[in-house]
Amino acid sequence: MRILYLDLDSLRPDHLGCYGYHRNTSPHIDEIAKEGVRFSNYYCLDAPCLPSITEWSAMEEQPRI
Repeated sequence: MRILYLDLDSLRPDHLGCYGYHRNTSPHIDEIAKEGVRFSNYYCLDAPCLPSITEWSAMEEQPRI
């Protein structure tokens, strides 16, 4: 299995073709998305980028509150 994780900090999904944007702003990302998995909802545990990325990459399940 190959995983390509793109962490695009300030890119809005409503400006990507694979999420329905009408302009051709992201042809390469759109091509990758055709054969991959896209997430429509993603919730981070911390607002600053680094702690949130570290948590995601650790792949530890967090207790539900």
